[in-house]
Amino acid sequence: MELFTVRSELMPWFLALQTLLLEGEFPVMDLVGIVAGHAYHVLHTSGKLEAPQRLRDAFAGSAFLVQRYRAVGEEFALEGQ
Repeated sequence: MELFTVRSELMPWFLALQTLLLEGEFPVMDLVGIVAGHAYHVLHTSGKLEAPQRLRDAFAGSAFLVQRYRAVGEEFALEGQ
């Protein structure tokens, strides 16, 4: 309906507030999701969270998956990198 816009990083907080206001209950699961997402983001960007070697080997050994990953990577690549 586009009544207003919410930045993507604020969307989880908006949904938690919506749960509180519209459903009248404390948004426990929303807050758990926010904490889990923040923990994942921090661990991933700091390099402390890696995929298991077995999973990396499975994806690296598949020519089809490597080709698809490159296509998606080119589509979403940041400018200047």
